[in-house]
Amino acid sequence: MTDNEIENDGDAAVTLNRQVGAIAAPIVVRCLRDHYGMEAEVAPLRGERDTNFLVLVDGAASYVLRIANPAEPRVVADFRAAALQHIEHSARSLPVPRIRPTLAGEPGFELQGVDGRRFGQLVSYLPGTPMASLRDGARQCRHLGEVAARMALALQAFDHPGARHALLWDIGQAAQAMRYVHHTGTPEHKAIVSRVLMTFAERVAPVLAGLRAQVIHNDLNPHNILTSEDGKEVVGIIDFGDIVHSALVNDVAVACSYLIRDASDPLGPICDFLTAYCDILPLEERELELLPDLVATRLALTVVITNWRAALHPDNASYILRNQQGAIQGLLQLSALAPHAVRDRFMVAALGGTRR
Repeated sequence: MTDNEIENDGDAAVTLNRQVGAIAAPIVVRCLRDHYGMEAEVAPLRGERDTNFLVLVDGAASYVLRIANPAEPRVVADFRAAALQHIEHSARSLPVPRIRPTLAGEPGFELQGVDGRRFGQLVSYLPGTPMASLRDGARQCRHLGEVAARMALALQAFDHPGARHALLWDIGQAAQAMRYVHHTGTPEHKAIVSRVLMTFAERVAPVLAGLRAQVIHNDLNPHNILTSEDGKEVVGIIDFGDIVHSALVNDVAVACSYLIRDASDPLGPICDFLTAYCDILPLEERELELLPDLVATRLALTVVITNWRAALHPDNASYILRNQQGAIQGLLQLSALAPHAVRDRFMVAALGGTRR
């Protein structure tokens, strides 16, 4: 471990806890001109912990500029850029943003904000319809499984000194979320979340540490998945802000946690995803055995983190809480099912619908 590398054992909530200062549009326009030779207009985009802008060139959406939280180490921003560049060179067909280098050939630029030095990165804008806005998102589950598996394969050989940063959204860091459980709304929800996180800490975490690990996207939620106009295909995966080195199965669990939608068959969309994913990148039996608990853990994290952050930043509460209700419903539906039945169904789906 070098001086520039990061161990994943620090405060996983540091960037989530830090409020960012505003950056005026004229400053952003000047940065684009100075660092990219680009004349453009900008429009603010909402974000969880960074400052983001849509960049319009000749009136058309062309790029997204992400100006990192001042608490984020520079090596983490370098890691994010390097991951996108790795995918561009190793799996060009994957529909992910491309880093736009600066005039100096760098992956980004530094600027001095009111709250400290911050690092800006410009990536290509991907058109598409967010899966979250579709009335029926289940149709994309199989294609999403294929794209997710291809991206995991593309990142298998990639590593970086900043990959092991501590991030509370990493399921592997879930034990740290216990300190924020008191922000959970009703006593019923608090009891479910507490039980899930305790199960993770006592039974899941020790096993998880021995599973396959690599760099993962870590945020395959419906707001980051873009679909074609007819809603049949996944045409974009955006927002690599939560990318981290973690257990491979955690990436699957994150995606699956957002697919519990149909009250009549809560596991159906997950099974479609798993069948497609495992056809390209099979999960090991011990990964599948942990998957139900990992899905529940991610749902619990969503409830805890969003409630805590909404209390910290009430002005951004509507954005922060956008996945809150779905996570609560997912937890309630999952907790109503027999654990062995969930596990067995995942196993069957992963094997293509039949036991082998």
